[in-house]
Amino acid sequence: MCISRRGGDDFAGIVKVLAQLVSHRVSLDLSPLYSPLPATPTPQKSLIKTIFWKSEVNNLPISPSPRPPVSSPLLPLNSEAILEATNGKIARVFGKEYESIDSYARRVRMPSPPFLFVSRVTKLEGKQGDYKSGFIQTEYDIPENAWYSVDGQIPLSICAEAGHGLLLLLSYLGSDFESQGKRSFRLLDITATFFDEQPEVIKTLRYDVKITSHVKTTESLLIFFTGECWIDDKLWMKLSEGCAGLFSDEELVLGQGIVISDREKKARTKINPQSFQPLLASQKSAFNREDLLHLVRGDLAACFGNGYQQNSLNSSLRLPPQKLLMFDKVIAIDPQGGMAGKGLILASKSVEAKDWYFLCHFKNDPTMPGNLMIEGGVQLLQFYILFLGLQTLTKDARFQVIPNRPQVTRFRGQVTPTSGILFYQLEIIEIEFNPKPFVLANVNVIFDDKTIATIKNLGLQLSEKKLHLSPENISEPTLTKKIINSSIAVQTQDLKKTETIPILFNSEHLKELAQGAIVNCLGSEFEIYENRHCVRIPNQDFCLISRVLNLEGQRHNFKENSSLTTEYDVEQNTWFYQDNSSPYLPYCTYIEIAGQPCIFLGVYLGTTLLFPEEDLYFRNLDGWSKIIKDIDVKGKVITDKVRLISSTAIKGAILQKFEFQLSCDREVFYQGEMVFGYFSHQVLANQVGLDSGQIVRPWHEENQITYLAKINLDLNDTLIHQKFYRSQPNQPYYHLASNKLDFLDEVLIIELGGNNQKGYIYATKNLSKEDWYFPYHFYQDPVMPGALGIEAILQAMQVYALQVNLGKQFKSPRFGQVLNHKISWKYRGQITPENKKMSLEIHISAIEFETDQVKIIGDASLWKEDLRIYEVKDIAICLLES
Repeated sequence: MCISRRGGDDFAGIVKVLAQLVSHRVSLDLSPLYSPLPATPTPQKSLIKTIFWKSEVNNLPISPSPRPPVSSPLLPLNSEAILEATNGKIARVFGKEYESIDSYARRVRMPSPPFLFVSRVTKLEGKQGDYKSGFIQTEYDIPENAWYSVDGQIPLSICAEAGHGLLLLLSYLGSDFESQGKRSFRLLDITATFFDEQPEVIKTLRYDVKITSHVKTTESLLIFFTGECWIDDKLWMKLSEGCAGLFSDEELVLGQGIVISDREKKARTKINPQSFQPLLASQKSAFNREDLLHLVRGDLAACFGNGYQQNSLNSSLRLPPQKLLMFDKVIAIDPQGGMAGKGLILASKSVEAKDWYFLCHFKNDPTMPGNLMIEGGVQLLQFYILFLGLQTLTKDARFQVIPNRPQVTRFRGQVTPTSGILFYQLEIIEIEFNPKPFVLANVNVIFDDKTIATIKNLGLQLSEKKLHLSPENISEPTLTKKIINSSIAVQTQDLKKTETIPILFNSEHLKELAQGAIVNCLGSEFEIYENRHCVRIPNQDFCLISRVLNLEGQRHNFKENSSLTTEYDVEQNTWFYQDNSSPYLPYCTYIEIAGQPCIFLGVYLGTTLLFPEEDLYFRNLDGWSKIIKDIDVKGKVITDKVRLISSTAIKGAILQKFEFQLSCDREVFYQGEMVFGYFSHQVLANQVGLDSGQIVRPWHEENQITYLAKINLDLNDTLIHQKFYRSQPNQPYYHLASNKLDFLDEVLIIELGGNNQKGYIYATKNLSKEDWYFPYHFYQDPVMPGALGIEAILQAMQVYALQVNLGKQFKSPRFGQVLNHKISWKYRGQITPENKKMSLEIHISAIEFETDQVKIIGDASLWKEDLRIYEVKDIAICLLES
């Protein structure tokens, strides 16, 4: 007993201790704490509470049936034995010792066909009456053209339900000896994590289910479990945080459903809504069963209206067969609804006592399977994806899970064979196009005015089916007559000798692609760009490709993993070494050396030819990168290997994702991924920045803080300029970069300011149409490289470091890159010659002092005029001994 300081029973204290023990997977037997029940029991108020406190069953405790010692069943258990356990006598499966529980109409058993998804039991481990552990391994053979499948694909509900061998395990452990037919098995919690997409062909699912701990009273049993789903020898799905129990009818009736906690409510208020404009526009906002049956047949236009014609594309994007359809009305759709502003959908299903699943789940204990509630949420999300028009981004796709995104489900109520309406409330929390079109949502399932289930992070993506290529239809890249696959001598300064390397595209080809006739580089298909705009690589000093060595891929084929290998000769005295504060690569050149070959590969494959009538403009959208090693590459050759990961095209825009890897002397030193877009002029003109067109002010303007000291620096002032830009004889590299790498005019520093109260930096730069980079990036399409915006942010961090003298522990400090540290960026706008002002801010999140370096890490934003267009997470620099 737990006694509070007031002298009373502190039941909350007991529950808190129990919760802590259970969270550490400690098994508990609480039956010694219980005395016989009083004549008038205390009414229960919630399902969870009754797990720990006394029951109302007949006003008397249940006397467990005697449990004689039993022997293990012969394994494997075949389909006949499983059907016997499900619908017949359990003693015929586990032995005559179980005959006493066969007299109970209700007992723990698996569902009956057609909702039984176990073909055999291959392992069964456990000691009768001991719920501290237990293990069962089952297999399910997928029938060809199964009644629930869509073009051979298995719905998520069936995949998850195939793990119901847990019920057979509980039966084997003897749970019915104690419950004596007066308690029902119900699932409470489960978290599912998928590690890969579902294969196109699955012959057998194997499930390993293990009990990890339990809480047991005289009448109640609560178990905790985990599960793994294997396809062949590959772990495909993991179930964690599983919790289930045995409950009386009274306990189930008294359940109050799921109550949203204050913490969850508070978290919802912090969501910043950002609307999403559907790619297709349906004139309908409500749909009946007949409309949904059109989606079962794959007829999107008949459901949503004109503009949704598939034109023989995406034949597998349809709802599951009618029998599995788990909603029959869409009551309302608001594409800008919900806390995130991305969509809110309300749907319903009429529940009738004759519904098929009540007949098989479970025998003498009918209830709607929890996995069918999840299936209803999945189907509603599929419906909304099609309503948005995301299928216009694919050609032959399937609905697929999103790997490594845990899906958390809670059940706190049941649906039994009574007439009523089951409601689904689906709230969209995330919509993205890359790496594949996907949608993430939260779902509430409501019945009898109670929220009986919630599904968090329910996600689906559209994934193109894999092509099955044979060697005879894999061809080499089609090179133009201008490209001579010959051996050309390349002189590298560090090797001091001439090395013969086969080259596909040399510097003359690259000059044509940068400023000349693109047809002279890529061939006759590109003649359409004669005397008109086309996508190009940077030119002159800002072209950081010397040659293309290898190209694997075929023009117009964006589904295969096309790749490219390029080289860049790093001259000893090139401009970025002369202008940087030390003789090392500035960060912007890492990005450009890695990213410019992505432009080449995308253009070579014919990306712009997808919309030959459109003038498309190339822009970087997202990326992340990590510097692995700090290598001196002066006078050496950098090799860049890039690979196309995905390509998505819609009218007016094409999105492509690449991975890259830079190496020198066969040593990898930089790697990451980038997302690029090809946009029409109209799309670029309508860019609204990172905040959906809203004006978001810098932190120091939103927070008029007077109690923190502010330092204002005019870097154009003669004395201040000398302090920050002039090198000292004993510290030659402890200063800012200059000339082409100088991007700031004024800097504001608040040492204890910012979101983290660890330092805040704000800087501005007056822009001019004469700025050096506009002619170089790109020809006839002048725009500031995003990499230079990142370099400007790094320069502002260097100003801060110099101002507070973070390099004082070193004799001769220099600025460097933080190794093995991931920096990510997002661009949602561009700076052109028409813009007059650039500003940026950094919220310092950490300053770390180590023996050999000092690190500065922060999060940054960049504006053009009043529009926030860049966001950089975990940007970092370091100071170290030169």
